[in-house]
Amino acid sequence: MPWLVNGQLVPEDLIRQESAQIAGDPRWNGIAEEGERAKRLRAAAERAAQDKTLLSQAAARDPRPLDPGLIDQQVARLKKNGSCRGAFDDTAVRQVVERRRISGRSRTMPVCAP
Repeated sequence: MPWLVNGQLVPEDLIRQESAQIAGDPRWNGIAEEGERAKRLRAAAERAAQDKTLLSQAAARDPRPLDPGLIDQQVARLKKNGSCRGAFDDTAVRQVVERRRISGRSRTMPVCAP
């Protein structure tokens, strides 16, 4: 069943990604019945995907720009701490830093109560 969050469709691919990530948690092995485990895992993945969609919507509405200099600093620090070579492709590291910056903004955004 497709989910809409504020009129935006939650992509099935995002739900599958969340499911794969959540399934790696060994606590899921405590649910013996495979059908019940799959049902609960799917529900948890749907909620996580909905949360990510809400977060991306809130970040898109936030007018504050991301500071590229700060992102460059954090990427350089992570590369140094990870003993990365000079030719290291930092695209994935940069994406992680940018996601962290965006998710950090969510903590400073006002929470709307229904």
